[in-house]
Amino acid sequence: MPETKESFGWPAELLLRMQELLGDASYEDYRESLSEKGWQALRFNGIKTGCGEQLTGQLRNAVIPCSTQQVPWEENAWYYELPDTPGKTVWHDIGLFYIQEPSAMIPVPQMGVQPGERVLDLCAAPGGKTAQIAQRLSGNGLLVSNEPYPERALVLSQNAERLGIRNVVVTNEMPDRLLAHFGVFFDRILVDAPCSGEGMMRRHPEVRGEWTSGVNAMCAARQRDILACAAGMLKPGGTIIYSTCTFAPEENEGTIAEFLSDHPDFTLESLDIPGSTPGYRCAAHPEYPMEKTVRIWPHLVRGEGHFVARLKKTGSAEEVSEMRRGRKKDRSSGPDKASYQQLCAAWESLFDTEKMPVPAKDRLVCFGDTIWLPPEGMRDPAGLKIRRCGLEIGAVKKGRVSFSHALAMACTPEEVGNVYAMSAEETLKWMNGETIPYAGEKGCVLMTVSGFPAGFGTCDGRQIKNHYPKGLRRRYDPSFALL
Repeated sequence: MPETKESFGWPAELLLRMQELLGDASYEDYRESLSEKGWQALRFNGIKTGCGEQLTGQLRNAVIPCSTQQVPWEENAWYYELPDTPGKTVWHDIGLFYIQEPSAMIPVPQMGVQPGERVLDLCAAPGGKTAQIAQRLSGNGLLVSNEPYPERALVLSQNAERLGIRNVVVTNEMPDRLLAHFGVFFDRILVDAPCSGEGMMRRHPEVRGEWTSGVNAMCAARQRDILACAAGMLKPGGTIIYSTCTFAPEENEGTIAEFLSDHPDFTLESLDIPGSTPGYRCAAHPEYPMEKTVRIWPHLVRGEGHFVARLKKTGSAEEVSEMRRGRKKDRSSGPDKASYQQLCAAWESLFDTEKMPVPAKDRLVCFGDTIWLPPEGMRDPAGLKIRRCGLEIGAVKKGRVSFSHALAMACTPEEVGNVYAMSAEETLKWMNGETIPYAGEKGCVLMTVSGFPAGFGTCDGRQIKNHYPKGLRRRYDPSFALL
């Protein structure tokens, strides 16, 4: 190994360590993979599409016509290559799929999420894994998705809205604050931990310049703190999935071994992931079976580098007695009586209430003028920094009800009484903020594209005024066609 700071743009010290980890033969395959382009993939959003074979096929032909290869570890996920540009399509912007690095799709299927459970995605931005969890919950249960950094929490919230996730609470907190608020509460927790990012250097070259020999120890210390908080929030019998996108043993097997040493009520469970290899034995704690963890290598799979471990907490959920917290409901109070009556009237005029019942007043909470419907089982959110508190309903101002774009994106046409199915030409106008001529029933109307919601408008009997958010409006390829 040449004694230079970098080797073909990569930190030489890092490559030397990789050679020691892999051995000469595997290292040469790994090093050769670094000069290859990374893999791209997307996952169709079953919350909206249902992921039926016929519809998935139509969407594939519309957004990734060059795709032929399915991602092996996640259903309804497909690789794609240029010239496909799915992120620039109408179908992306109305939430029919999520673009995600292929290996990043691995951790969530290992969680075993079941509808009705309480799940925490502790380091959630930008939201790909949150979307995977939400699909597995099937609208039943509670998903708390947390991101400590405000800008990233905003992106996480925006993606949850685009994808039509009704039962997610997006928080902007440090893990210890969530532990203080929830206590022992969740059935399953995902810790996709912040790390040195060594496994993503091929995809994100800027990470190479930020790497130093001390970054691994710094990240490992932070990861241990995050895992300790996760352990305190997990019910007995529950599962933590820990994952990173780095190769560093300190942040992977080392972090897990230290966690097990500090938490004897946890055990490692085996994982079976196509193309993975077992984790390495930890020299400091050889008593723990690190071969039950897995490593993902870019020279062995169509994806970037990852590490995954599954931790089981001993005991059973029945051992937990729910703590009742007598917190004063300040900013989490619901709408006043007059506002709720106006909301009910507007709701009944728009929705089929058999399919979309009017929310009960005591279920609603208000943050400023905005009314939210938290998921069932969510503790009083007072005291938490909240970006999204379940389903955003809208606002009542000066006697007028304005339903939110989030509500439109979470609807189905079957739940709404007044629906306008746009043509391809009208869709392009709508997504760019234009009005649609229409001499129809006055009032709020759900605009759809091939049966999928694209926002609310207001019909005055002559045209439909556009309420598609200004920040989302843009022009698309004029050759756009409906499914």
